[in-house]
Amino acid sequence: MNISKLLIIKISHTIIWLFFNVVIFYILYAAIFNKIDIWI
Repeated sequence: MNISKLLIIKISHTIIWLFFNVVIFYILYAAIFNKIDIWI
């Protein structure tokens, strides 16, 4: 039971981490290519 809780925490952490990395790289891309839009 503890292993399944740990697995859920690891998976949710990985998903959140990936989301924030995508956001950071999108901001970097928008700044480099001057594509400032409503999402920024």
